[in-house]
Amino acid sequence: MTEPGKPLLSVTGLRTEFTVRSRGSRRTLRAVDGVDLELHAGRTSAVVGESGSGKSTLARSILRLVEPTAGTVLVDGRPLSAFRRRRDIYKDIQMVFQDPRSSLDPRQRVREILDEPMRLHLRRSPADRARRIRELLAAVELDEAILERRPAALSGGQRQRVGIARALAVEPKVVILDEPTASLDASTRGVVLDLLARLQRENDLAYLLISHDLHTVRRIAHTVAVMYLGRVIETGPVAEVLRHPAHPYTQALIDAAPVAAHGGHHRTIRLTGEIPSPFDRNPGCVLASRCPLAEASCTTRQPSLAEFRPDHFAACPVTHRQPR
Repeated sequence: MTEPGKPLLSVTGLRTEFTVRSRGSRRTLRAVDGVDLELHAGRTSAVVGESGSGKSTLARSILRLVEPTAGTVLVDGRPLSAFRRRRDIYKDIQMVFQDPRSSLDPRQRVREILDEPMRLHLRRSPADRARRIRELLAAVELDEAILERRPAALSGGQRQRVGIARALAVEPKVVILDEPTASLDASTRGVVLDLLARLQRENDLAYLLISHDLHTVRRIAHTVAVMYLGRVIETGPVAEVLRHPAHPYTQALIDAAPVAAHGGHHRTIRLTGEIPSPFDRNPGCVLASRCPLAEASCTTRQPSLAEFRPDHFAACPVTHRQPR
């Protein structure tokens, strides 16, 4: 049992690099660059950023679907290296993928999809597994009539609910939600988000939400980390960060979203130019080449996260010096 106040998931200095060969040379792409985060029972932490920011690679590195280059990941205080087999990790930490059409085996019926993780991870009799399958369907509000159907015979909302049920089948402590509503229409999206919130309350689950949608983040997350080119550049309580963004990149993300995503806050920030190549980074701030507030020192020194307001941290010394 987890000690009160102890994180269920703790990530420290996580770095994931890929070697790319081009025209006879080898170059290193650092997709995740020294990320720290903690996840607690009954809480949701969101990771947001543009495509290419590294947020999905972060999720896959935590699960070791992609092998990280450096850093530590603890699940309920236990390092991933302590798990004898990689698949043993998935008893405590599961993932709901963005597109259930590609993450559910099209050859399997729903009964097989829900039964398989229990056969792999839990020592339960067929009768116990069948009972658990009925419980899972009730939990995600699906009728037992779908058990003999394959994913192609389900609606998008039904497929995503099956994906959620599959993730919960082994009673994990942590669930990673990788853009869980991106493939759904607006009406189904709200239903699935309400479902996830209810399941969290009932099971005291810790969620790591990967999303680009600030509406979703505001609706179900408690804290948020903003990523850009593999680095976390701002973090804090969701309402605080969205109302009082401290980093120019966060401000630009909010400005690009509908007004309802924040609620009135700050001056408008317009970034210039294109996202720089991840291979050719300057030694300073990753946003320096696009930021209208950049100073000479921004291109030479990499800023670290510093407290901007209580529990609200940002890696921008320029905004730290300005009135709040």
